[in-house]
Amino acid sequence: MIETRIPTDLKRRDCLNDLIGALRGFEALALMGSRQVGKTSLLFLLINHLKEEKTPQDQLFYYDMTLKTSNRPTY
Repeated sequence: MIETRIPTDLKRRDCLNDLIGALRGFEALALMGSRQVGKTSLLFLLINHLKEEKTPQDQLFYYDMTLKTSNRPTY
């Protein structure tokens, strides 16, 4: 299993509180938006917050859906 290192030096964003509030009512959450707007950074902030709140590690899951160029089919 490949483990992703979650950065801990990210600047806290105001919308993190909205995300935390939205997560309270759901088991899963999807972040959608344009490229390069900070979705992954916001997710990392959320993971760090949940770790600080002592959320069990087995309840935290991050899956990077980035397709590596070497894995792309060739035509």
